[in-house]
Amino acid sequence: MDNRSPDLPSKLTNLGIYLMNRYFRTGNLTDIEEAIVNFKQAVSLTDPNSPDLARHLNNIGNDLSNRYSQTGNLKDLEEAIDNYKHAVSFIDSNSLYLPGVLDNLGNSLSDLYSSTGNLKDLEEAIDNYKQAVYFTDPNSLDLPSRLNNLSNRLRDRYSRLGDVKDLEEVIDNYQHAIFLTDPNSLDLPIYLNNFGNSLSYRYFRTGDLKDLEESITSYQHAISLTDPNSPDLPCRLSNLGNGLSNRYFRTDDMKDLEDAIHNYQKAVSLTDLNSSDLPGLLSNFGLGLNNRYSHTGYLKNLNKAIANFKEAISLTDSKSPGLPSRLSSLGDGLSNRYFRTGNLKDLEEAIHNYQKAVLLTDRSSPALPGRLSNLGLGLNNRYSHTGYLKNLDEAIANFKEAISLTDSKSPGLPSRLSNLGNSLRCRHFLTGDLKDIEEAIHNYQKAVFLTDPNSPDLPGRLSNLDIGLNEKYSHTDDLKDLKENHS
Repeated sequence: MDNRSPDLPSKLTNLGIYLMNRYFRTGNLTDIEEAIVNFKQAVSLTDPNSPDLARHLNNIGNDLSNRYSQTGNLKDLEEAIDNYKHAVSFIDSNSLYLPGVLDNLGNSLSDLYSSTGNLKDLEEAIDNYKQAVYFTDPNSLDLPSRLNNLSNRLRDRYSRLGDVKDLEEVIDNYQHAIFLTDPNSLDLPIYLNNFGNSLSYRYFRTGDLKDLEESITSYQHAISLTDPNSPDLPCRLSNLGNGLSNRYFRTDDMKDLEDAIHNYQKAVSLTDLNSSDLPGLLSNFGLGLNNRYSHTGYLKNLNKAIANFKEAISLTDSKSPGLPSRLSSLGDGLSNRYFRTGNLKDLEEAIHNYQKAVLLTDRSSPALPGRLSNLGLGLNNRYSHTGYLKNLDEAIANFKEAISLTDSKSPGLPSRLSNLGNSLRCRHFLTGDLKDIEEAIHNYQKAVFLTDPNSPDLPGRLSNLDIGLNEKYSHTDDLKDLKENHS
């Protein structure tokens, strides 16, 4: 080809596009390599003032991103980001081409964040997605996908930092994406599933049953629109299982739990053994079996749950954001087996997993209070077995930290207050320190106040309060404590 021909850059670009299309059909990495060479040559031959330059740079970014997806070579991803940024710098703010390049840049920054965990990359991805949405025509068919991309990363930031403003923006954006999407679009199940996830996050934050019900409906709708052979079906079935499990905890309806386990089991059976989704699906299946053990007492379910948790962890990358929750779940299963068998080895292993889960959890994560509380329970149980006061002191410290980080409207707060009360009462019994029993009573009172009058947990919490007041009366002979007991 004549290097002086003004048509050469466009011919090279067309050849690159042809090679990329062939790559998507065949998966042959050589096609990507050749496409990148052609796109780079097109850039070198394009006038810096040409409006085509940004397109060529964007094409290079796309190909490098695709090669990164195949090879995992971080250098490709970083080079892709540089090319996208270079492309953005050449595009007029009024150009219809700008939002797509910004969205591509956001995607590559998101991949970089997934690889490095660097919050700066996540923030930059969110900024670019926001710009992409801002510059997208309100009637554009691309707007729903860009709202979805933005919401996915805002959800990641919420999981990392716990800012409720991010969560509310996530929910609004998913709703808007669903509203704008054609009912027959293949993207609709994606948005419905993501919307269900965001409502589940808010349910855990506020305990509002309406959010839980709406999330279950959204998951069911997503599944009904998903092709039975779709690789996305297992994760959607598992998410529905999570929603049903959460409702089981609120209503104690065994049908919800059995339906949840059925969905978990189906999700695992449909998943390839080499799939990166398998660890999370195995862990969720383990949770369902662990819950069924708690309801029925069949040890077979508990042993199978623990086996699922261990397999899930063995398949999870050490840097995966899913690892802490899987470690915590294994800790729960081992703790349950310790209570059943009295085997101290299970309790020690449970505590070890709880400690690792806490250590790997970001200090701002909304999941941290629950993991600290689990660690507190494990240490409290070890104190009960060994009598070492140090374990009890550590348990109390973990419970206090968990409560200090728990939202005042969280459905998990009453149980954490009650657990702290139990440990303080236990330490009072050991040391005779009246301050501990007074603090225990204060926590019991708050737990009772925050417990729904129809909750099956209320009688136990009232009983704890009665015991605490009686213990205080036995030390003080103050009739006020007895009167409070019977009020």
